[in-house]
Amino acid sequence: MVRPNFSKGGKTPWEIIKEDRPHISPEVLLFPIVDIDALFRVKFSIPQRGQIIPAFVAIKMPSN
Repeated sequence: MVRPNFSKGGKTPWEIIKEDRPHISPEVLLFPIVDIDALFRVKFSIPQRGQIIPAFVAIKMPSN
């Protein structure tokens, strides 16, 4: 949480959090990390291909 994010003006994640929520406790930094991509793959049963490239299911749109 101390590495600067140069796409956010060189601010650290903690600085960004404090700007948005000035009264937040630093204990939020102890929350476990959640891999949202992995949860998405599980929820929608999307298999992984290769090493890290997910396979996307094609949806056929009705023709007009």
